[in-house]
Amino acid sequence: MNTARLCLGASVDNKEQQLRAAFEWLTEQTDIVRNTPCYLSDGEGSGGGRVYLNQLVDIASNCSYEEFYSKCKSYESAVRRRNANSAGVSIDIDIVEWNDTVLRTQDAESDYYRLGLKQLK
Repeated sequence: MNTARLCLGASVDNKEQQLRAAFEWLTEQTDIVRNTPCYLSDGEGSGGGRVYLNQLVDIASNCSYEEFYSKCKSYESAVRRRNANSAGVSIDIDIVEWNDTVLRTQDAESDYYRLGLKQLK
């Protein structure tokens, strides 16, 4: 069994709906171990000054990293196609840690990620 810590984010007008749908999709793909409530953050480095809604989710999965990464990117692409006319990011699913190894250092060191870590129960 593999474990991962994901960071979900969206900055479109219906960001609450997008995070809720992504979380539901994850429950169908993996075992949710724990998660934060959704929380707001500034869009670090994304330009445009949009406010993001984020959520950290710890999961357990029988998928390999490559398989799970591919599933996440396919989901993102499908959501972005459906929301092509929306300003901002429809959904972003980042695998920040895989089996306790940080894969995305920039995310792990960001204010929005640290804010989530404080809320992770």
